[in-house]
Formats: sequence, structure tokens, C-alpha cells
Amino acid sequence: MPHLSRDQHRLLERFAAALGNEALTAQRLVIAVSGGSDSMALLELAALARGNRAASDTAVYVDHGLRRESTAESEHVRAASQRLGTEFAALPLHVNGRDERRLRDARYAELQKLVAVRGAAFLLTGHTRDDQIETVLHRLVRGAGRHGLAGIPERRENVLRPLLGFGRTELRDFLRSQCVGWREDASNEDLRYVRNRLRRRIIPMIEAELGPGALDHLPALAAAWREEEAYLDAEAARYAEFARTGASHARRLESRGLNTAPAALRTRIVRAWLAERTGRPAASFSRDDSLAILALAGTTTGTKRLSLAELEVINAYGELDVGPPAEAAKQETLSFRFEIATGADSRVEGPGGWVIEVTNLPRAGGEKAGSALRGRAVDSRDFDRCRLAETLIVRPCRMGDRMRSSGRGQRKVSDLFVDARVPLHERQGWPVVETGDYVVWVPGIASDAEFAASAGDSPRVRMCWHRELVYSPCPRLRSVLGSLCVSSVKTRGCKETARADGISEKLVAA
Repeated sequence: MPHLSRDQHRLLERFAAALGNEALTAQRLVIAVSGGSDSMALLELAALARGNRAASDTAVYVDHGLRRESTAESEHVRAASQRLGTEFAALPLHVNGRDERRLRDARYAELQKLVAVRGAAFLLTGHTRDDQIETVLHRLVRGAGRHGLAGIPERRENVLRPLLGFGRTELRDFLRSQCVGWREDASNEDLRYVRNRLRRRIIPMIEAELGPGALDHLPALAAAWREEEAYLDAEAARYAEFARTGASHARRLESRGLNTAPAALRTRIVRAWLAERTGRPAASFSRDDSLAILALAGTTTGTKRLSLAELEVINAYGELDVGPPAEAAKQETLSFRFEIATGADSRVEGPGGWVIEVTNLPRAGGEKAGSALRGRAVDSRDFDRCRLAETLIVRPCRMGDRMRSSGRGQRKVSDLFVDARVPLHERQGWPVVETGDYVVWVPGIASDAEFAASAGDSPRVRMCWHRELVYSPCPRLRSVLGSLCVSSVKTRGCKETARADGISEKLVAA
């Protein structure tokens, strides 16, 4: 270890405390090093703090291929790695354009791949207190909410930022004391970038008017906001459980449950729900998006739609669901046809994630009637096999379909959908079961009592239906559902499974 003064020892102790014992004793770390003063200080301090373990660490330089200086910067980082005894890796990154967010996302994706390949416990980045101040100030003037003002976290999953408590000036003083150089990125002087204008013009002007260190309290405020954010997110998740309904991966929001949550938590509940349904980060949905959805949730009658980017939110009788954009929905008219032999056990998986399971039972008695399970998402009915045709047809509802409804004569299936409050966007993929010229069952809605199993010794056919997925805005999954063609599968033997064009396997893969 090189000679360190008392102040430098204190700085190293602060760094070790910020790094934490888990990372200090980890077998391997990956350290992102650009060659600038912040990341060079990170590399030096990590090597000092970890001692012999640093030999297993990897300093990685990401080359975006956008600047001529990148080769010299990469060599500078390589030389420093060799001097410290750490491994070195250069990652070329090719991204079209110069959009900062796309570059950052691509950079982290490549770094995480290296973390996995090296078996490293953590990825270290060189963000400092100065970066934190610039981030919070920038988000403040952009009108960010509490989540944005919480700034850069010290840790997010396996990414650690141990320098957030250190100023750039003290880190450069440390490097000079150790005779360690760094490379200046010329793009940091380019005032076309907002962050550079903040750094070069706005922050110096604030400090000139209000005194040096006028903004030094922002990192502490950001830390306090992060603690409050964590508490509010936990409270929002607790209240959300009373508002969500449906399968875990396709849950809907009930308007009444949402509107009974404290007002301060409602936008959080909405954003977390959208993130769950779309796979996008909650932060990618704006406060305006959340407020628009809350306004949509103000009614429990009829069906209303709200268009957002690449998806729509539908309020169907007080239940909020996520669906495809209206134009896309018109183009995704589903067509399917399954033939089920009533004398064999079978399983049908259809578009939209519904499943019908058919089981033959010899006679009544000893078992609970299958019709005990009923509802919009699950239904089980027992039918008299002697009254059914040898082959049942499962298909979408057609215009003019009718079914004998107990006590009310024949009724249009479309009216049954209305009575059951099935949203319009779900009806096109909803199955009906037909025997001969009769619709005997609309799963989750109603069945023809004339075909119900009797209490005698006649053999029965039990049909169970449940929905696993109503809609996923994943583009790949939408393309699978949209390309679904007319399919006819007749089950043979026991426990066979009918699938439309491999839809089951594709749903799992998506």
C-alpha cells in the first residue's frame, strides 16, 4: 500500500464504509472506469480498500465509438489496471444516435453481461456528490415528483455507487497526492448538453449569489426523500392488494378499491400496476398518465377507454384493464375452432390465455357438483353426456348466437355478455361451446340447463374453464395473438391437449 497521510486514511475509511462489508469481501467486482477523475478515484480507492482481493476485480472501459479520444482513454485505464494488479476489459458499444438515455441503457446492459460472465458480486460506478446535486437540481426544474427528487440511489440491485458522499474536488486532490492522472472528456465542455450547462453556468451562478456550498444540502435531502419514497411505496403496495383482482400476471384494478386508498398513494398504485402489466419501469409513466387513469376510474358504469403510448386503459364497469390500442384491437380479430370428443378427457388452450379442461365421470354421487365454481375468471359445469353430441365445437361468439337461459327462454349471447359486464375488448376471444345446433355453454357466463347432468346414474362430462391471461402489451405476444389462424384440433385418447397454432408454447416463451 502506498504511503497515505492522515487525511487520506480518513478518506479511505469513508470509502470502505460506503462500499460496505459485503462488497469489501466479495470475491469479484466489476468497476466501470471511463478514465475521468471520478472513475479513476473509484478504481484507486477500491484497490486500496480491497487489498489482495483487488486482483480478482475487473476494470472495464466502455467504448461508445463516438469520440476519437476513446482509444487513448482505454489505454489509460488499461495501464492503471496493470499498475494496480486488476484485470482489464474493453467493451465496444454500437448504438445508433447520441441519445443519452439509449446510450446509458445500452452501456448498463453490456456491463451487466460482463458482471454475469465474470461471476462478480457487484458493479461499481463512479457517481459523486456533484453528480447527485446536478441530478436533483435538473429534475427539480423539470418538475419531477418525489421519486425523481430522490436522486441517484447508493445501491440499485447489484449496482453500487460508493462515491456519492464524496465531492469531485477532494477526489482530484487525492489523485494528485498519489500522482495518478486522469483524462478529461472534451464533451463535458459542450454546452449543448443540459447537464454541462448546469455544471458550468447555473451551479456556479447560484454559488456566486448564495455562497459556496449553497447546494451541498441537496444530497442529504435526496437521501431523506428516498427513505420516504420507500415507506410510501410499501404503503401503496399494501393498499393495492385491496384494489387488484384477477390472475397475478394479468391483474386488473377495481375503481372502488383504488378510490378508497389515500389520495397520496393512488398515483403510485396506478404506476405500479401499469409497470406490472406492461413490463416497463414505473417511472416511465408520467404523473399526467396516472391522473388521467384516476379520472377514468371515476365511474363504475359502461365501458370507457383511455389512450396512452402503445396501449389503452379500459374501464369496464368499474374494472380497469390494459388492452391494445383501439386501432390495433380492430385488426386483431381472433378466429379459432376446436373440436372436442365428449368421450375422452382433454384440454384446450385458447387465445387470450383461457383454458378448458374436459373430464369424463361415470355417474353422479360422492363428488361436489362442478357448477360450484363459477365466476368471470373460473367456471365448472357438469353436463349429461348422453344429451351431448359426440363432438363439441369451441369457437368465438357469432352474431345471432342464442342460448336457452334458465327461466328466461332463449337469449342472445351478446346480451349475456352485457349482463355479465364483459368488456368489449374481451368478447372477441371469449369461447362458446356448441353441440349440434345449440350453444350449451358460455364459460364464466351461463349454460343451458337442458343439458345439465341429472342426479341419476347417467355418465357426465365435466368442463372446467379458467382464464390465465387476458391481454399482454408485450409486442411479441401481441403478434402471436394477432396471427392466430383458424385451427381445428380433435382430441384423441385420454388427457390430450388441443392448442391453436402452438399458442400455448408461444405464450410461455413470450
